[in-house]
Amino acid sequence: MNFPSLGDADQYLEIAERCAASLLGGEGSCYHEYRPIGIALYYSVPFLFSTDVVTISYVTLLMNLALLGVLMLSGVHIIRSLSGLRVGGALWGFRCGEIFFLLSIIFISVGFIPVRLADHQSLALFVAAVAVLIAQRNTRQPTPLVLAGLLAGASVLMKQNYAVAIVFLVLNWLIFGGRHEFRRNLRAVFWFGVGASLGLLQIAWVYYHSGEMWLYSWKAMEIFAPVNRQPVVELVAFTEPQKAGYLSNLAQPVSEVQYFAIKFYQGLTKFYWAVYSGRAPLNVTPEIVDYTPAEIVRFQVVYILVALASLSSLLTKERWVAIFVMTAFCSLSLGTAIAHMESRYFLMLRFAFLVFAVVVFNKMLAYRVHGRNAISSQVAS
Repeated sequence: MNFPSLGDADQYLEIAERCAASLLGGEGSCYHEYRPIGIALYYSVPFLFSTDVVTISYVTLLMNLALLGVLMLSGVHIIRSLSGLRVGGALWGFRCGEIFFLLSIIFISVGFIPVRLADHQSLALFVAAVAVLIAQRNTRQPTPLVLAGLLAGASVLMKQNYAVAIVFLVLNWLIFGGRHEFRRNLRAVFWFGVGASLGLLQIAWVYYHSGEMWLYSWKAMEIFAPVNRQPVVELVAFTEPQKAGYLSNLAQPVSEVQYFAIKFYQGLTKFYWAVYSGRAPLNVTPEIVDYTPAEIVRFQVVYILVALASLSSLLTKERWVAIFVMTAFCSLSLGTAIAHMESRYFLMLRFAFLVFAVVVFNKMLAYRVHGRNAISSQVAS
C-alpha cells in the first residue's frame, strides 16, 4: 500500500528517508528548516527496519493508528474524569456518550490516518498531557506533572504549533484554575514547565544548524509569507489526475477583521474525507471566492458565536473543561490570524468541543437520573 501523498506528505517522506540514512550511519540528516526533529524521527522509524516500500507504508499506517488510539483513549479519560458519577441508572447514557465521542473522533480523523503529516500525532501527545493534568488536578504531585509536561513538549517536537498551545494552556490554567488556588496552581505550572521544556530541544536543534534562535528557520519560512496574506484564503491539495494543488483567493480586498472571519468560517465548516482530495474540489472551493457583504457579516457572527460557546464552558463548573476548550479556541484564533487556512488546522478545536459536548451531556444525564447530590464535585484546582 502506498500512501496518497502530496505537498507535506511527500516532504515528510523525503525527510524520513534522509533521517533514517543518517541514523544508520550513511549520508543524510534529521534536520529540516521548518519541520521539527520529532516528526522526522517518527517517520524514519519504519525505514530503520525495512527497505520495502509496502512494508514501510504499512508500518507507518500502524504507527498512525496507534497514536489515533492514544488520542481516543485520552479523550475518553478526560470525559470520564470530568463527567462525575458513572454508575447506576445513568451508566448506559454515559456509555452512549463515549460511543458517540469515539465514532466522531474516527469521523473527523479519518483523513489523517493514511498520510504522512503531523496533525493527529501532535494532538494525541498534547491531549495525553491534558489527560494526565486532569487526573492529577487534586493531588499536584511533581512526577505526573513533569510527565504531562514531557508529553506536551513532545507534541512541540512533532508540530511547533503546540508551543503556542502550551502557552495558552498555562495562561488559561492560571486564569480559570481558581482564584483561591493560584499559588498552588503556580507550583503545578512550574513542574509542568520543567517537563514541557523538552520542546526547547527544537529551538536548540534549529540554532545548531542555522544560527537562528527559533522553532524553525525564519529565512526558510519566508517563501510561505505570500500565502499567509490576502487574497489567499485556503490551500487545497489533490492527487488526481496528477499531484497538484491550488490556492483559493478573494475576488476583492476586505478588511483584516473580515479576512480573519472568512478564513475561520471556511475552516470551521469545511470537511474533506481525505486531507488531500482525490480530484480538485472546485465545486466546493473554487479558485476565486467572492462573498457578499451579508455573507461576510454572517462569518463574523459565527466567530463570535464560537467564542461565546467556548466561554460557556465555564458554566460547567469543571475548570479543566474551560481550560481545554479555551486553549483550543485561543490557539486556533491566533493561527488563523497569522496564516492561511486549511481544514485540518481545526482538528484540535473540533476535538475539544466534542469533549465539552459529551461532558455536558453526561452531567445533564446524571442530574436527571440521580439528582444534584449524586453528581460528584470534581472542580479542577
